[in-house]
Amino acid sequence: MIFEKVKKLIAEEDSAISDERIYHWCSIVESRLCLRLGTERLPQQFVQIAVEACIKLFRRYYYEGISSENDGGLSVSFVEDILSEYSADISAYKTQTGTNGGTVRFL
Repeated sequence: MIFEKVKKLIAEEDSAISDERIYHWCSIVESRLCLRLGTERLPQQFVQIAVEACIKLFRRYYYEGISSENDGGLSVSFVEDILSEYSADISAYKTQTGTNGGTVRFL
């Protein structure tokens, strides 16, 4: 499902990107989201977040490694962690579902 949505959006901007690369981005984003959420499968409510993160990876593709660049008034910078923008959503989900981890108490 994520792959089809991402492929459609990317095709509007660049039809030369291979399906394998798109699939790779989708796979990376999905596995990292699942890891942060503490789930084995991506919850439905995070599909749109995964799609957005994949599009960000695509747009960053040609500029990999740039953290800041300035060219005649045009400034480009990238966040190191694409999923950091969604940390509040991830925390809220973990709190709601009880996957926030256990509590350690010292006696």
